[in-house]
Amino acid sequence: MLVEVQPLNEMNMDVYLACGCHPQDERFDADYKDRIECKRGWVEKMLPKGLGARIALMDYYPAGFAEFMPIEVAPAPVIGERLLFLTEIHVNSEDKGGSIDLQHHGIGKMLIRSVEQYAREQGFAGIATIALEGDWLPEAFYENLGFSLVDQKDAICLLWYPFTDCPKPSLWLGNFEPTVRDDGVQVDVIHTSQCPGANTLGLWRMIAEEYGDRVTFAEHIADDRSVMDIDCMTGCMGVFVNGKRAPCRPVSPEQVRSLIDEGLSRIPVIDQS
Repeated sequence: MLVEVQPLNEMNMDVYLACGCHPQDERFDADYKDRIECKRGWVEKMLPKGLGARIALMDYYPAGFAEFMPIEVAPAPVIGERLLFLTEIHVNSEDKGGSIDLQHHGIGKMLIRSVEQYAREQGFAGIATIALEGDWLPEAFYENLGFSLVDQKDAICLLWYPFTDCPKPSLWLGNFEPTVRDDGVQVDVIHTSQCPGANTLGLWRMIAEEYGDRVTFAEHIADDRSVMDIDCMTGCMGVFVNGKRAPCRPVSPEQVRSLIDEGLSRIPVIDQS
């Protein structure tokens, strides 16, 4: 099997927009294709800021991708200097025919090494990234490739791989201040358009609308870092129900309704007698 890693270009742009998969894959439904179009806007905004990617192919079929940009402009809860920030890495679970587990062929390692080579060539002082402890891309994956833990907040781990002396990066709790209604509940969702999480975002919006005037929904985009929250990262988003933090990962409709109902129960009852 032949594995190749390519820089992002016009020829493989659609693969990148499809999260490292083939954009014509019959498994993609209309919602997924909408997310691809949403990501085009992200690319247009971020390419001038230094957005880059590497595309992995196995036997000429998409196998995954890695995305990166300078840490100073990366829309993630991080603070740092002169580092290349790895915003996302993904390896597909299977090939076109579904017969091969692509995640056990060293493709992730090849993507990281390709990003490392680019960072060194461009004069960056190192690479940094975020992992979730015991979750998606756990820190052990990066530690095996030379990264070390530099900061942690609960399950959120900031790792780095410095090439030369430079200031240590740190996690940023963010500056977002959710709205608290006195006469109802506001649901605030903060995310980037890098990975819009359309299903979860739409779920919160749809269920909030079920409550009529009692619940309002507000969406906040963190692409320019003018607003940020510690939970705002690839595949996750900051969610607040009347000022109280809610789970940042996908939740069920029942969980969403329960969280909103709990928020409504906290509203003080006004005695009008």
